[in-house]
Amino acid sequence: EFQQDALSALSIADTKNTGDIVGTYIQHAMGKLGVTFATSIEHSILLAEEYRQRGVPAAHVDGDTPPDILLATIKAYARRELLQLTCADLLVFGFDLKAFSGIDVTIEAISDGAPTRSITKQKQKWGRGMRMKPYPVLIFDHAGNAMNANGTANHGLPDDDYDWKLAGRTKAQRQAEAASPIKRCNTCYSTHRPQPTCPYC
Repeated sequence: EFQQDALSALSIADTKNTGDIVGTYIQHAMGKLGVTFATSIEHSILLAEEYRQRGVPAAHVDGDTPPDILLATIKAYARRELLQLTCADLLVFGFDLKAFSGIDVTIEAISDGAPTRSITKQKQKWGRGMRMKPYPVLIFDHAGNAMNANGTANHGLPDDDYDWKLAGRTKAQRQAEAASPIKRCNTCYSTHRPQPTCPYC
């Protein structure tokens, strides 16, 4: 895994390293229920504040959020009183919005600003918005988790099949098993399987 302190410091010092997370949400998903994954609690708090400053009702949550406040925050989010929840890792594993809130809603946008080398963690993050088919989620990969900055596949696309194995893999084996080829559109920046024209433009 990446060194979290270094990732957090880089994300906080220069938000351009991960693109304009808040601006991308406003431009492409405003009004949708979104979750933003940050590199640290401090980064998450800063992102929540930026969302609020730019007119998006948002709240930060973490493992130290008192249970009653956490539940109230999640219920406000499910009622769309909040449009963004920001966190570092709290919502990665085992978060089911409908089960927590009692309201039949689903996460509609994921803004991922937290790079990870763990395919398991990445699949869990993507899974927050992929509980129903057809998948009603927009995923903004500001961290290069699907595709690296040099244009090669990292973890691949969220709906790629993955051959899970109990035995560990070496770095060489992981690279040899790289996900299906993917391409990023130079116009809309969508990531998709290679084809003559972008399916999203």
